Amino acid sequence: MQDYNKAIMQDPELAIAINNRVFECFIRECKAALLDYDKAILLNPILTDAFNNRSALKIGMCDINGALTDINMAIALMPGNADAWCIRGYIKEIQNDMKGADEDYKQSLKLNPKNYLSYWIRSGLKKPKATFMAL
Repeated sequence: MQDYNKAIMQDPELAIAINNRVFECFIRECKAALLDYDKAILLNPILTDAFNNRSALKIGMCDINGALTDINMAIALMPGNADAWCIRGYIKEIQNDMKGADEDYKQSLKLNPKNYLSYWIRSGLKKPKATFMAL
């Protein structure tokens, strides 16, 4: 971090140093958030919001298997959680399981017909994707 700061002080328009500093901050903050979610789940192992949120964080950190494990736990704890079904659909889409993704999005919409996120993400299922983006 200090090296990036020094480089930026010498050249405030050094895009690569700015980019790398932001990424380093992002990773550090993600790791701290992950520890907080771990603690919240340890204190309350049935807190479905913590599993949902930790799953979304793991997607952003490219830990897709960890994200799937967390979201499966959220669904097991609360099968009526429309957001969890939506997140799992997104994970399945990342894994190229389009049929499974569509089924999960449909379940999310069945549970909450006004879940705009499910409609929005599901609308992209038919479009080719070069990569994925975190929620």
